[in-house]
Amino acid sequence: MAQTRSAGHDRGISDKGLAGGTGDFVTRALLLWPRLDRRRLRRIGDEPMKIARLVARRSDLSIETIRAMVSGTSGAPRHQS
Repeated sequence: MAQTRSAGHDRGISDKGLAGGTGDFVTRALLLWPRLDRRRLRRIGDEPMKIARLVARRSDLSIETIRAMVSGTSGAPRHQS
């Protein structure tokens, strides 16, 4: 008999877009850069710019690019119609 997948196996990474709650920026940073120092992230807290500075030490990306990735925003202005 075929075994069905349990709910525990369906825990995939979901893209939340804009981070909305406490810990969302840290969670998103860990999803993007899983080898980040978790102890430093806890000390930094939920501040995208501080997280970006931490990541920038080991990345060639600019701080603004990293901040946009962590916060889930694009730096481009939105066009409203």
